[in-house]
Amino acid sequence: AKVRWEAGNGGSVSSVETTTDARGIASVRWTLGTVAGLQNLTAHVAGLAPVIFGANAVPDRAARIRFTPDLVRV
Repeated sequence: AKVRWEAGNGGSVSSVETTTDARGIASVRWTLGTVAGLQNLTAHVAGLAPVIFGANAVPDRAARIRFTPDLVRV
């Protein structure tokens, strides 16, 4: 079955549509939005009720900061 993915709250997914495998499992990489708080991801399959996944994004320090010549201005 084809699964259409929809990330809310400024999040994103690695693919907006995936297909289930032989076991009926579909997966996608979900990146949370930049704002702390509740985030959601909805999976849509034709003929079925949507399934909503939730996560709580909490603020933390940056894991990595990268400067490139294109972004640094003196």
